[in-house]
Amino acid sequence: MPIWRQLPHAEEIRTFRPVRRDEHARSIFFVLEIDYPSLEAIDEAMASPVREEARAAHETLHMYNGRHYHLISRKL
Repeated sequence: MPIWRQLPHAEEIRTFRPVRRDEHARSIFFVLEIDYPSLEAIDEAMASPVREEARAAHETLHMYNGRHYHLISRKL
């Protein structure tokens, strides 16, 4: 978590480990939610060198063999 807190403009950070899913749903190992004040702030964080540091730190954990997906959403 400390590395994610260093991302530019990150406001709130939450992590989840799914415990149940629909029978035919893909398995999800881990969910990370980060709140940003704007889409521009997300773009800045995604381009930040801190993002590369976070990715490198995560890959050293060898917690799973899978893919990363980003989903950007907005409250209705």
